[in-house]
Amino acid sequence: MNNSEVLFYEKQYFRQLWVKLLLFAILGFQMYALYSQLYLDKPVGNNPVSDVYLIIISLLIAAFTVFFFFINMKTTLTKAGIYVQLFPFHLKPRFFAWKTIKSAYARKYKPIREYGGWGIRFGFGSKGMAYNMHGDMGIQFEFENGKKLLVGSQKTAEFEAAIYKELKLQNEK
Repeated sequence: MNNSEVLFYEKQYFRQLWVKLLLFAILGFQMYALYSQLYLDKPVGNNPVSDVYLIIISLLIAAFTVFFFFINMKTTLTKAGIYVQLFPFHLKPRFFAWKTIKSAYARKYKPIREYGGWGIRFGFGSKGMAYNMHGDMGIQFEFENGKKLLVGSQKTAEFEAAIYKELKLQNEK
């Protein structure tokens, strides 16, 4: 990161309980089917799959569940600009230089209605993009080129204060 003095840092994970419960319910059923078919010799359903196929499906579901818990978003403010990384989808952080930012402000938003959910999202209409993990608060960035970006945050007040301080310093130069 350029000008690596960190002014603000936040790391977030998905926290939607309903998603976790759904994943664990699917994984639990799959493990039950695996146990029932391989150890009790009682296949589940009217048209059971082969043992090999059942093992492959079980491994894929388990891998996806574990993968889901590694997804995270890092937001870092430095003297150079803002870095946002939604790992593992971004292997390197996305960088937004201060000179490209026209305005930034905290706002409450409706993740599903405005952006279709959480993650890397494209907003409906003129909303622009969003990087968010959970919740309904974030910083709305408007860029000189007219594009918009919403970055979700659980520390919105601290994030906004760091942005205002740095934008003020940038404008004084």
